[in-house]
Amino acid sequence: MPGVSPGAPAADGFALFDATAYADKPDLSSFGLRWMPNLTAHRFWPDRKVDDGLPDEALTRAVGAEVVRHGGPVVIDIEHWDLQGSTRSVTRSIGKYVQTLQWLRSAGPMTIGLYGLMPLRDYWRAIQAPDSPAYRSWQKENDALVPILPLIDFHAPSLYAFYDDYEGWRRFAAANIREARRFGKVVYPFLWPQYHEASKARSLDPIEPGFWKLQLQTVREHADGAIVWGGWDINLNVALPWTDEMPWWRETRTFLKTAGLAPAVPTAVK
Repeated sequence: MPGVSPGAPAADGFALFDATAYADKPDLSSFGLRWMPNLTAHRFWPDRKVDDGLPDEALTRAVGAEVVRHGGPVVIDIEHWDLQGSTRSVTRSIGKYVQTLQWLRSAGPMTIGLYGLMPLRDYWRAIQAPDSPAYRSWQKENDALVPILPLIDFHAPSLYAFYDDYEGWRRFAAANIREARRFGKVVYPFLWPQYHEASKARSLDPIEPGFWKLQLQTVREHADGAIVWGGWDINLNVALPWTDEMPWWRETRTFLKTAGLAPAVPTAVK
């Protein structure tokens, strides 16, 4: 399968990708973020409610043709198939992922990853000792996903923040990236500059600039890159307005310059 070509990486190969949905967003590639399409379930079930069955085969192959034309890495974000239920249920879900990815890849060469798989997102088990029963049970669930492995080119684990425990998040992120490494391939985790909506105390609050800086530095240390998601009001189901003064974006611009990801400004010709 083709390797991932991250565009304009830093000297060590690290790359930062933009998968945000902000309205009136400028072209962030000029700052060092390459566009990464995030194809959600609604791309595969556009005319009907997302259900437990397979998407339409012809439509899935057509989406694959779009991915081929894009030419760069793309994330497939199908989250509703059960991967933590009974063995029978998980096996059925894995079969659906395999079939969908086979239809998708039939369109031609492409570079794709699956959001939130390999490893499955887990906070409390991931921060346990690697030899603990809880950690090993998490690994066993991840091992069950191996049939999907030949059909993806990179891992895209979800590292969204549920708690404002900075050190806890750092341990959670490092453990999830380490677990993804166990399966080989490139690792591009997802980051979101808001707390996850399931957070009891901080639901959808903006991530503090210092915490966002820590997240960027952590993925730089452990992963091959990262994908930034956000810019969508999940309550109103509309795109949020873009502004250059968002604290997370100011922090990201500084990170891009420090990491050597920001394109050099051309010198004026005299």
